[in-house]
Amino acid sequence: MKFIPSILDISCRKATELAELRLRAPLSLPDAMRFRFHTSLCAACRQYAEQSLIIERTLQRHAASIPDALADGTKAENLKETILKKLP
Repeated sequence: MKFIPSILDISCRKATELAELRLRAPLSLPDAMRFRFHTSLCAACRQYAEQSLIIERTLQRHAASIPDALADGTKAENLKETILKKLP
């Protein structure tokens, strides 16, 4: 029985790396199993993965709503002004 946990056991550093990688592409089956096993035991990594997903979705939503200012001939200086105006 000791064999299974040693195969699945990963560090928190590796788990957070996998949390970020899974946002870009599906994890391999072994990595997905390791990540799932680790996050089932580690509340901190589970919370990190959830927060990372929320941040990624929020950034994607905002990026999609911003028009491509440089595509329509706007200069970089004008883009800076536009960004500064939209900041709270």
